[in-house]
Amino acid sequence: RIVGLHEERMVALLEGQLARLKQEKQSVDKEMSDAKIKQKRLQLFKLLSVVAVIGGLGLAAIWLLAGDQSDSESAVVQRLESPKSDTVTENAIEQGTMSEESMSEDAMSEQSMSEDAEGSDPEVLEVEPKLAASEITKNSELEQDSAENKATDSPNDAPLNIGALLISFSDECWIEVYDAEDRRLVSGLKKAGSSYVYQGAMPVRVVLGNGRVAEAMLNEQAFDLAPFVKKSGRAEIVFN
Repeated sequence: RIVGLHEERMVALLEGQLARLKQEKQSVDKEMSDAKIKQKRLQLFKLLSVVAVIGGLGLAAIWLLAGDQSDSESAVVQRLESPKSDTVTENAIEQGTMSEESMSEDAMSEQSMSEDAEGSDPEVLEVEPKLAASEITKNSELEQDSAENKATDSPNDAPLNIGALLISFSDECWIEVYDAEDRRLVSGLKKAGSSYVYQGAMPVRVVLGNGRVAEAMLNEQAFDLAPFVKKSGRAEIVFN
């Protein structure tokens, strides 16, 4: 009162200031709480993002591991099955190789036999199929009969040179006999101790696979085969 201030008015002013301070404090508190809430939400969002990334990476790793495991299982199955296929392939290759070798051996034997028939000089003689002694005897008898028939059927022709040939063998030997027209009369393998007899028209050409084991007699006279025997043993003689 002395100063001129009214007590009620002062109280009202103080109360008004106090109310404003309270409101400001409430607003500040609210802003701070909102900021904290926003910060917490941001942290929660970051945490969820990290969890989502980690989960995605985990799923990707699991998928990769599953794929690798399936690939390894398929590789093991293929390895287990591959020996069977390899064995089948090897067997097929071995069979094809064996068939090719047999075919090549047959071709070589046929070629060597054809060379012997044409009068070639092979170093190793291929043994042709054996002929029975009875068949060779029959062939010689037929040759003699044919020669005699030719001689009797053509009395007006020129006289034929008839001769007798005996070849003895001390060991196995291949023999081929050809007449004057180069027709093969005999072809076969002679055994040790056997002999070949020919009586008919001369000349005849005789091919021996091993002339060293043969002895010849022409018209009951010894015939030396040594000059006709080559280093390989093969001999080719024309008996007149």
